[in-house]
Amino acid sequence: MEEVESAPPSTAPAAHAVSATAGAQSDTVASPSQPDSVPKTTVQNPARPLAPDTGALQSSWASAFDEKETAASAASDVGSCIAVWYGPRFHGKKTAGSERFDMNKYTAAHPTLPFNTMAKITNLDNGLSVTVRINDRGPFNKKYCIDLSLAAARKIGLDKSGTARVRIETGQ
Repeated sequence: MEEVESAPPSTAPAAHAVSATAGAQSDTVASPSQPDSVPKTTVQNPARPLAPDTGALQSSWASAFDEKETAASAASDVGSCIAVWYGPRFHGKKTAGSERFDMNKYTAAHPTLPFNTMAKITNLDNGLSVTVRINDRGPFNKKYCIDLSLAAARKIGLDKSGTARVRIETGQ
């Protein structure tokens, strides 16, 4: 039997270096002297994860949207936070859910809960509660978690104080 001497691994520089810039999607590294015999390595940018089933790059806004929608729709107790109310200034104007805001209905604006979600809002200071339908986006001040219509705010005693600690629960 004849012994075949194997060639030492190539010490030639890589075809191109792996980019460390934030904008890089992925880079392939291969040896130019032995392109077929050296396995290629793909370096994935952690800011742009692969989609679970397809292996395709997933945009960061899409994954953030999916995570928020999944988390919001799966939760039955969204948590406690500070609520505010809105009314006359927005009455009759279009909401993000494409309907006219009516301050006399039990509705609310929430940053992530899906439109038409029914949510029970309990004022933690007095124990009063109201069920509202999410039909708008907001509040846009990060100190607050939900904007209640004037009617909903009155029902739980929030209209006079302007803000209150509340618990948000969904029926899902």
